[in-house]
Amino acid sequence: MSTPLEFFFDFGSGPSYLASTQLPGICARSGAELIYRPILLGGVFKLTGNTPPGAVDEKMAWFIDDLKIWAAKYGVVFGFPKIGITNTMPLMRGAYVALDQGRLSEYCELVFRSIWVDGVNMQDVDVFVAKLTSSGFDGEAYRNGIKRQEIKNALIVNTQEAVERGAFGLPTMFVCGRMFFGQDRLEFVEQAIKGELPGMSR
Repeated sequence: MSTPLEFFFDFGSGPSYLASTQLPGICARSGAELIYRPILLGGVFKLTGNTPPGAVDEKMAWFIDDLKIWAAKYGVVFGFPKIGITNTMPLMRGAYVALDQGRLSEYCELVFRSIWVDGVNMQDVDVFVAKLTSSGFDGEAYRNGIKRQEIKNALIVNTQEAVERGAFGLPTMFVCGRMFFGQDRLEFVEQAIKGELPGMSR
């Protein structure tokens, strides 16, 4: 039986994007099952009292530079969006529509790439719908789906669950009941899956 690797993320999180480029490979090497868990980073901050890097100018400057270093290390394209990412709620709700349709991983790859590689303003719902449509999704089904109460509730419940389990930022990953925070902890995630993490018993 494969080990589940839960990946809590928000599309507006640069570290979540970087993690998303590496986790499929980790799962392929280790035999783990990648489970996408879409949540709202803003909701996590609100529930925990944590603050985003942008709250401090110096921290934000370091944060962006650090992400560029990690992108280079991973060998992936990383472009910080020219238009600030302030509202990912429609995108995160859309992930639950994709889950219902059995296309969550495909949806996540498309949205992450659109924001962090292609610089598409996916916060604009019309742009979001058009991008989905041109990529083989039923864009109008998503426009309507993100308004459904059960979709809204799923996002809220999963965000609350993440915080209750200890999350305070994103990306947050869980392996064998242990939490890992940050795209710079992926080596530890892979070791944990393989039962090779120092000090961790399975």
